[in-house]
Amino acid sequence: MIAPGAKRDPLFVMFNRVQGWLQAGSCRVLWVAMVILVVGVERSQQDYVDRVLDSFRDVPLVLRALTGSLLGPPAPPAAAFQARRDHAAAPPDRDSEIPAKFCVKELGCLLTGPGFRHRTRRPINLPPDPRHFINVAFNVFTREDIKGVRIPAKEMPLILKSSFDPSKRTKVIVHGYLNGRDMPYLLDLASAFLHTDDVNVIYVDWTEGAIRLYNRAVANTRVVGLEIAHLVTWLGRNAGLRAKDVHLIGHSLGAHVCGYAGESIPGLGRITGLDPAKPLFEQMPPEVRLDPSDALLVDVIHSDAHPLFFLGQGYGITQPVGHLDFYPNGGEYQPGCTPALVAPVSWLLSGRRSSTVSGAVENALGCNHVFAVKVFIDSILSTCPFTAFRCSSYRDYEEGRCFTCGPDGTGCASLGIHADRWQGRGQTGVSLYLKTGPEPHFCLFHHLLRVEFERQEDATRSLQGRLNATLAAQGGRAVTFDLTPRQMQLQSTDKSLTFVLEDHQDLSAGKEILVTWNGGWSGHNCGLACDDGVTITKISLENVEKSSQRRQLRRSAQGGCQRPADTATRLPNGGTVRVPLSQECQVV
Repeated sequence: MIAPGAKRDPLFVMFNRVQGWLQAGSCRVLWVAMVILVVGVERSQQDYVDRVLDSFRDVPLVLRALTGSLLGPPAPPAAAFQARRDHAAAPPDRDSEIPAKFCVKELGCLLTGPGFRHRTRRPINLPPDPRHFINVAFNVFTREDIKGVRIPAKEMPLILKSSFDPSKRTKVIVHGYLNGRDMPYLLDLASAFLHTDDVNVIYVDWTEGAIRLYNRAVANTRVVGLEIAHLVTWLGRNAGLRAKDVHLIGHSLGAHVCGYAGESIPGLGRITGLDPAKPLFEQMPPEVRLDPSDALLVDVIHSDAHPLFFLGQGYGITQPVGHLDFYPNGGEYQPGCTPALVAPVSWLLSGRRSSTVSGAVENALGCNHVFAVKVFIDSILSTCPFTAFRCSSYRDYEEGRCFTCGPDGTGCASLGIHADRWQGRGQTGVSLYLKTGPEPHFCLFHHLLRVEFERQEDATRSLQGRLNATLAAQGGRAVTFDLTPRQMQLQSTDKSLTFVLEDHQDLSAGKEILVTWNGGWSGHNCGLACDDGVTITKISLENVEKSSQRRQLRRSAQGGCQRPADTATRLPNGGTVRVPLSQECQVV
């Protein structure tokens, strides 16, 4: 018991206020709440704790709305929520907590009609916090001022006194939920832009609006979008900035912020969505989320698009929402990331401590969710093409059915910064797949390995077994591939098999390959009379990226290719042989 007049620990006060709600909530909500505590403690800001306490006032309304999604429309909101509006607006309609038209002084009005409500996908539609509470600021970086200068949104004319140059292209970076002004991986993105190009970089800081109960942060994205649109429009009118030279890059909720900004900026050049947030946006109408109409080019990287929204996974939207939608590694699980349920357990076992604010947030939001930012940064700094292929599913991609750019080059595109080089501008909802490696080797080259066999004489039998292949890479590194993770069955009518090989180095320059075979016949019990070896007539290896470049540059398919004589090689069961590679140079 605390003695009267004693100074109360703000964390103790917060715990008492939310204890009952946490006991009734899900483990996922508990985990996010713990992260809010970590971030608040590390910031060491008394007013921050007060803001977090204030956010929990939304909890009864959220719970009522979630219950109402099953039982009927929620009850009318309390007067306290109506008082949060910047100024008077039309009275709320029967099905929404926010008026159908919500205006923010100097920035304009938001339309929040029936499209923003759905019985199960978005059962609540809160009004945003006041503009002064969200407190948007623009951090401007250039090569002339790499430390940057912070400009509050309400003092926007100060940007003309900074090193900002409206004649240069401009990159605008927007953070997401639970993020803020000190997210290293987003600041790394700003540094990558300046390292490779002479551009303006603007980091949009809406920390106070992002570290709220999620539903309120979602509402705040609309105001942040208006702030960015106001900035671009004002610079166009007063400094000659061209909208087509502006590229918005948003992570998580920040991706939808970019969409809201883009719908108010005619002719905006490009939006890149880095794993746009799923909750309250999945399968909602285009006006609610990021969509292709928000910019001349909208490219999206889906890295945490698990269909189920559960602890540590599924934060990213699954459906295609851009012109180009990239799904690295299928878009759900990324190499090098801790399994979804392990992160919170590890955090608790470590004593609930994190060395950095970003570490706590990344553990809460999940490595898969942040992966989209990291792979985009690598696409800026790396010379690797990050080629992704248009495909109906990731399974088809893994089975090698989609490795073609087509005659017009629209069947493939580069994930990341060079997505704007795609040949099929104007198409929408194009889903592309690729594999990546774990950090630091994100980008992988794609190779098609074609193994041709001699036809078997006995058509009543099939040969079951497994193939391994070893190739030499640069620096003397040997790379071994298990071509058949599951036992394959080679029918007597099969003349060839094609396998997909991926590595962070180009393997196509090799002249030979080591092949190992382990197998046996099926269909007849012929015992020792069966010959369970195979005869390989030719093995060819094709670098898909190089082949695509030759096609787009209209070079001869024969240029620089060697064609060793085709010779049959007998491979006994359990044996390893060295087989010459035939450089097919096929154009895809």
